[in-house]
Amino acid sequence: MSFTERLTRLLKEKNLSANELSKIIEVQRSTLSHLINGRNKPSLDLIERFYTAFPDIRLEWLIMGKGPMYLPIEEVPRQTVMEIPEIPEMKVEELPVIQDSQPTQQLPEHLPDPESIEPESTQLKQVPTAKRAVKTIIFFEDNSFEIYHNSQM
Repeated sequence: MSFTERLTRLLKEKNLSANELSKIIEVQRSTLSHLINGRNKPSLDLIERFYTAFPDIRLEWLIMGKGPMYLPIEEVPRQTVMEIPEIPEMKVEELPVIQDSQPTQQLPEHLPDPESIEPESTQLKQVPTAKRAVKTIIFFEDNSFEIYHNSQM
């Protein structure tokens, strides 16, 4: 199988147009067209671009047409699995300030004394079991805060 045939198969397997592939591997459309038509052979730079874009494709197959097209799943490099980046913890001073054009609720000028307020109910509210708190953030008067993560996931 020629490189042209392998490239055509790659396009078909990945369900890509030549234009889409040229964007993925960051080459001009004409460069890819010359490869597809057999006018040019791939350079090492192009092979590296294919490998970077498709790490599940075996290089031996891509370069020489030997063996299966795909690597076994256990050999596919881990960086191909989408990883969720860790969100750094921030201090209150670092948090962005979001200002609304109009507040959604006005606070009364004078808040009642907490001692004078009668509780609505002495019973605890039941939280639906389908919803669980994932994180609790407590803000303190000195502008510090603590984050607690639910360990029962």
